[in-house]
Amino acid sequence: YYMFAHRGSHEGTPLDEFGNKTQLYYDMKEVHEELRRFDEIYLGYNHLGAFNNNSSPETTPFLELKNSYDFDIISDVKSESPLLFGCFEAKDGASHAFTVVNYTNLATPAPADVSLKINGSKITAYIGGYPTVLTPDENGYFNIHLESGRGVFVTVE
Repeated sequence: YYMFAHRGSHEGTPLDEFGNKTQLYYDMKEVHEELRRFDEIYLGYNHLGAFNNNSSPETTPFLELKNSYDFDIISDVKSESPLLFGCFEAKDGASHAFTVVNYTNLATPAPADVSLKINGSKITAYIGGYPTVLTPDENGYFNIHLESGRGVFVTVE
């Protein structure tokens, strides 16, 4: 109702003032469908904190964190792109997880190639919501490609 009651204030809403679906509607639908594919896995974790990589007040002021979380599950990050990590611990304490998001400014979108040293024996990335077991490269890094604004949920056992 709110979206229809305020004529002219529909910028950034899923429906326009006439009830037509906007691009945001379709983007939200895609994210919702992706989350539903692994929601039971995701809901098994508690959020611990977040940290970023390749961020500065000059280039990515929207990514600055006041209290960055120290997550020792990831021992090294290689990427030229600004990244945001969310850190999680299983509710039963048996494993950890993280999200990594390509935080390149959407006004100038660019893909991110991310290489991570991860302390764990089984690494599963939920790419598009579908589980994919990752294997390290010859240097022990796990490699993930992310389009601008995209992210992935990764479990670590």
